[in-house]
Amino acid sequence: MSRAGLWLLAGWLTGWLTGCAGAGSGEEPLPPEELALRGRQSTILVGLRSFEDGGFDRLDDQLELGVDFLQPIGLRHLRLEGGLHYSFDEANGTEVGGDGVELHSETYELTTGLNAAVLWRRLRPYLGVGGSLLLVNLRGLDASDEVFRDEDVTVGGYVKAGLLLQVSGSVHVGFELRHLEAGELSLGDDDLDGSYDQVVLVFGTCF
Repeated sequence: MSRAGLWLLAGWLTGWLTGCAGAGSGEEPLPPEELALRGRQSTILVGLRSFEDGGFDRLDDQLELGVDFLQPIGLRHLRLEGGLHYSFDEANGTEVGGDGVELHSETYELTTGLNAAVLWRRLRPYLGVGGSLLLVNLRGLDASDEVFRDEDVTVGGYVKAGLLLQVSGSVHVGFELRHLEAGELSLGDDDLDGSYDQVVLVFGTCF
């Protein structure tokens, strides 16, 4: 799947989640004590993603940016979740012949799964599990032109755990740990494992 195809899927997922949110706009608003568990939720994630395969070399630790959505499914502690994630890293390397090259890596990821949470006073621990579609792009640039470029897509399953502090009935902050167990990526002359671990800070709202 190309990067354009991945973004097309991302647009569809965003539109579907937005449509789900709009479909319930005529419902009675939830009380503040129930909003965190049964409301719709949008969360921004910022943190670090580390690929397990040593073949990524200096590009294995990447800045992670993302947004996750939660959509109620009629159960108090369980919601459907979807996510759009992006990570990147840059490093300097050496190509054959000793010339310097700038290395760039980007990942684009779509996720969907289930999220379960409980609320204890102002703390909200949660667990999530689901599937992921991951596109990884690697490229190298020298002083004159592009040296190489390759990308590949893999799929996998993720599990995550987090702890949120309810600043108010609708606003939360916290952190999240996540592991993706993914298949192999064929990038250049290497087959690399797409699995990773990541830790992120999260900021969001329920509505």
